[in-house]
Parts: sequence; structure tokens; C-alpha cells
Amino acid sequence: MRRFAYLTCLLLFTTWALSGCGTLLPTATPTPTPASTLTPTPAPRPGPKAGSWAGSSSVSFSVTETGEIGDFTIVVSLFGKECTVTVARIVPDADGAFVVTGEFNGRESRVTTLSGRFESDTTMSGTADVQFCYMPDGSVLVLDVFPPPVEWTAEWKSAMP
Repeated sequence: MRRFAYLTCLLLFTTWALSGCGTLLPTATPTPTPASTLTPTPAPRPGPKAGSWAGSSSVSFSVTETGEIGDFTIVVSLFGKECTVTVARIVPDADGAFVVTGEFNGRESRVTTLSGRFESDTTMSGTADVQFCYMPDGSVLVLDVFPPPVEWTAEWKSAMP
């Protein structure tokens, strides 16, 4: 009888233990993620208007349909002498900004830096840090005392003919 009770107990325990095998374990309920907050992509900045531009510090240049700057010219007064700095072609970066440097390696090395940025499709501003200048007579004006950078602004004036 003991044996029968023992086997019955074992059979009941095994049945109870195995009864859960056919059932699925509770699955994890996915927690809904909050709706992602999308940062709106800013609208692409309009490119500068093509045409003639001019402004302070006798700055002038043209802008092509592709946004390139041509014949950039700025006149800077350096201790009573007029210095004209000209760059034939400038390609601004995707943000509409540029930095152009020129080096003079004579007896003493000097660097002239022009920078600018389109503020809108019709305005631009920048600086000219002039440490040397090629003069109309072919000489080079090399400065020992550097004036502060000249700030300039320019506006679109007209479309190209």
C-alpha cells in the first residue's frame, strides 16, 4: 500500500509539474514607446541672388547663378594708402561662408585674410584683415603694425545684364 501511495503521489506531482509545459509562458507586453519628437528640418536657405553686389569699404563683386563669387574687390585704407585687394573666384561653403587667405613671403612673412558670409539672399557681411598689399606701381606694401580688421557689408544691387 505504501508503494501505491508513493506512486500516486509521484504521479500527481509529475502531472502537476508537467501540466504547465503545454502552456505558453506569459510574453512580455511591449511597452509603447512615446511618439518620437521629430525635430523639423529647417527649410533650405535660399541661395544668394545672382548679379552685382556692392557695399561699404568699397567692396564689390558679382554672384553667379550657382552662388559663386567673382571679381571680389575691397579697398582698404592702410595708414593713408589705398590698398585694393582682388580675388577672381570664391566658392562659398554650404552655409554661404568663405575664408580666403593670401601669403607674402618676402623678408618677412605676412598673411591677408578675407572672410564673408551671406546673411540672406540679398545681404552679405565679412572682414578684411590686411597685412600686406600689392600696390598699383608693382611694389608690395608690407605692414609692421597691423590695423584692426576692416568690417564690410554688401547688398545685392542688380541682376547681371
